[in-house]
Amino acid sequence: MAPTNGQKSPKTRCPSMYRSTCWPRLRKNNGKWTPSVIEDAGCKSEHSGDSFKEMPLRYWNAVEVLEGIAPHIMGRMSAACNHSSFVLPFTGTKVRDISADFVTLCMRNSIPNRWTCMLAGMALLLAACGQSQQQQQAGEQSPQTVETEAGFRPLFNGQNLDGWVGNKTAYRVEDGMIVVDPQGGGSGGNLYTEEEFSDFILRFEFQLTPGANNGLGVHAPLEGDAAYVGKELQILDNTAPKYAELKPYQYHGSVYGVIPAKRGFLKPVGEWNQQEVRVQGSHFTVILNGTTILDGDVLEASKNGTMDGKEHPGLQRTRGHIGFLGHGDVVRFRNIAIRDLSASP
Repeated sequence: MAPTNGQKSPKTRCPSMYRSTCWPRLRKNNGKWTPSVIEDAGCKSEHSGDSFKEMPLRYWNAVEVLEGIAPHIMGRMSAACNHSSFVLPFTGTKVRDISADFVTLCMRNSIPNRWTCMLAGMALLLAACGQSQQQQQAGEQSPQTVETEAGFRPLFNGQNLDGWVGNKTAYRVEDGMIVVDPQGGGSGGNLYTEEEFSDFILRFEFQLTPGANNGLGVHAPLEGDAAYVGKELQILDNTAPKYAELKPYQYHGSVYGVIPAKRGFLKPVGEWNQQEVRVQGSHFTVILNGTTILDGDVLEASKNGTMDGKEHPGLQRTRGHIGFLGHGDVVRFRNIAIRDLSASP
């Protein structure tokens, strides 16, 4: 049985052939315990970083977890999964775990038969050979690890703010993260990319502090309020009591003042969230932790006036800077990557 709130993950041992290389454990995600696996230090030292591949965990059946990943793994897999016999001859396979929606496999030995495969699958789903994955707190973050997936490139190098302009006092680099930490009051200001973008897919991770408020500027100029002279996607701790009576268009993921986002998909405050923002023309899509929370056209949504009743001249803009918009609270960002859809092939 999966642990309930307040209980520790079970410490069932992995199959013996995995004992030194497989460290599965459960993660609490939106109130439910879901499987994830982390690599051990020994495996990390034996494989180079270019052997990492990230794969979505879309399969909940014990065997399907392994089968679903097998056909997609490149490089170190000796052969693809044989579906009819459940044979999965992995050799030194490694898949990097970046969220509760992804699984990390670190296996050096082959899986000889369907029963071992099924046991391994059950271990991945039900065992926990380590501490509960509650280490996603400040100070325990992993370093910048943007994957070079086809067409994506890092916007943040994890070391400094080269390529960014704006308030480089309130925004600083710490342990592979961009941290906005307004000292002595104030909003913290804004931090923008030097480059301008039109159509793109942006991926990043963020960690909220209690009551935190920030924003993602899109198609923004470097001057003025990005929510109006550009567009602003809210970054907000929806659960904070002080935000209990906000307008629908003010909650996390919303195009501020224009299109409201669905709520209920943020992870608990202090855990890392994964977000993808797709912008094509005036169409915006926001995917938070694997769930689409906003999908709409800002021009269509505002043709009879905006939800906040204010002028938003920036809705007409088709190009501009991407930025983080400070509102006086501590927020952390990492693994920021972009695919420029308007770039020439």
